[in-house]
Amino acid sequence: SAAASPTSLCTQWRPGHVGRWVRLSKGTCENPFCEGNAKMVSKEGWVYAPYGCHYRLYERNEAWQCVSGKHLLFTGDSTMQEDYLEFIKHLLGIKEGDKVNGPTWKKFRNYDHVHANPHNKQQRVRV
Repeated sequence: SAAASPTSLCTQWRPGHVGRWVRLSKGTCENPFCEGNAKMVSKEGWVYAPYGCHYRLYERNEAWQCVSGKHLLFTGDSTMQEDYLEFIKHLLGIKEGDKVNGPTWKKFRNYDHVHANPHNKQQRVRV
């Protein structure tokens, strides 16, 4: 099969914008699927890649720069619940395989919580 053509960066959601799940053989994601280190935000190398554009995967410090001082809302079904938890784990630096249970797990499942950057307590996001 032919290689996929390069795409532009996704800048906004569009109704009917569909894509596919792509399994990466290496830890780096490149255009046309995404750009960045997929190991930070992906379970077992899978990333969602829309048709027609690609996502930028942010390093933790870049993500904090984007969300600091913001109030974010995640809404949806259990899939969105998992996305929310993966997002929080990425921001807080919790790695795949780290145990997140008991009181810590319950804290993450609080859907109106202010999270602080463990490396810069001045950076906070309300989710």
